[in-house]
Amino acid sequence: SHSYGRSKSSRLRQSLREIEEKVPRLLSLGGREGPGQQINGDYELLEGVRPNGRPCWLRRGRPLLTVNSNGLAEHDGDLKPLYLFFGEMGYWNIAASVLAAGVHVLARSGPDFSSASPDLCQMPWTIFAFGKAHKDSSIVCFRHERNKVEVVHVTGCRGDHGQLNGNYQLLRGVRMGSRPIFVKDGFGARGEEERKVLHFTQRAGRWFISSVTLSALEEERLSTSSDCQDADLPQWRCATTLARSPVAWTSSSPASLPHEPWSIIRQLPTHLQYGM
Repeated sequence: SHSYGRSKSSRLRQSLREIEEKVPRLLSLGGREGPGQQINGDYELLEGVRPNGRPCWLRRGRPLLTVNSNGLAEHDGDLKPLYLFFGEMGYWNIAASVLAAGVHVLARSGPDFSSASPDLCQMPWTIFAFGKAHKDSSIVCFRHERNKVEVVHVTGCRGDHGQLNGNYQLLRGVRMGSRPIFVKDGFGARGEEERKVLHFTQRAGRWFISSVTLSALEEERLSTSSDCQDADLPQWRCATTLARSPVAWTSSSPASLPHEPWSIIRQLPTHLQYGM
């Protein structure tokens, strides 16, 4: 009977290990608009932190976005880090602390004691804002699939803006905001110092087309390993935003964006005018 007890406990340990190995290292939450939209974002697995015996994810702090008179984003203040964790009542919670309960929880899904991670929970999310609870079925929690897109084709820009059209090829070994980066006309092309880059930014939850200097791109590629997740474009010198997608937290790649209009900068920077 002792050996049976041992084999049973070792089987349990084995199954727990298997569940651990399948825990997603990165989860994204998106789809919330209006009050509580600060929960949107990418949450990274926190090693060794297990509130109520389940994994916990962290969305790092990032600047809060406002839009200026040109319709382009500006940074305003700081958005605090948020935790995505399992509470003792069986809810997956989002809050500024893993000790948060009650009114300090920003959003929750559940109760569901059977889900090993929040993306597997079938219950809708509830947002708590201004003392009221709002169920929101448009909020999605998902794990990222490995990007299989090699080339993204951009069309539809006219006049000077036509230079945004073309093929954007995957830049291997570099990711931003946990998503792939694409460079127009590939990376090996000679000539112009300037490059158009299609990338995601955590600060806005959108895909951007930006103009970046080739030397900055080269440095980024040489200095960034494939597991570096927190690089973001404003660290690149001379980066200028040329176009941006609608809010798209739930898209792992620009190829999966819905067919909705992008916003384009009204007047291109001087060095990009009347030239391709």
